[in-house]
Amino acid sequence: MPARLANIQALRGLAALMVLFAHVKEAEIDYGGAGVLLPHWLYMGVVGVDLFFLVSGFVMVHVASAAPRGVTAARRFAFNRAARIYPLYWAVTLILLALYAGKYALFQEATPFPNPVRTFLLLPDDHYPLLPVGWTLVHEMYFYAVFSVFILVQRVKAATFLLIWAGVVLIANIFGWTSMNAWSKIAFSPLTYEFIAGAIIA
Repeated sequence: MPARLANIQALRGLAALMVLFAHVKEAEIDYGGAGVLLPHWLYMGVVGVDLFFLVSGFVMVHVASAAPRGVTAARRFAFNRAARIYPLYWAVTLILLALYAGKYALFQEATPFPNPVRTFLLLPDDHYPLLPVGWTLVHEMYFYAVFSVFILVQRVKAATFLLIWAGVVLIANIFGWTSMNAWSKIAFSPLTYEFIAGAIIA
């Protein structure tokens, strides 16, 4: 891995840690009672989500641009991306499923049970996955799917592809198509611009 890309990957790891600390702080407030110990500025870690998407876009351009084009390459890219996310995510989700079934205190009584197929495959849903922070992975899987299309399509430059993608998202937001259903909320989310911005910077 080139040194520049390794540094960017490290930045993505930092972003993930920022989000983790923000959630730890949130959990302390929800379940820690009066004994709050962690500083409130840890909440600022939520900006790590934006940084994570930005860096993901940067990395994806390097990975996808270096890949050959065509059906086989697109299938391989999609498989490799899924293999990086699903195994650990499934393991954690199964643990949470057992806790949910046991009505563990981690879940509020009003917590709706998400669609099992969508939550395991990280597909858009009207509810958060059983692992709440998994909503970011839903966006990541969408980004991977779009870049699989980029690899599939022949003779399309990355810059042209990104501009078309950004234009579609912009038009969808102008005409209010983002609220049609769970799929449109993900496909046309303004968060997509962060991913595209990272890709353009690359």
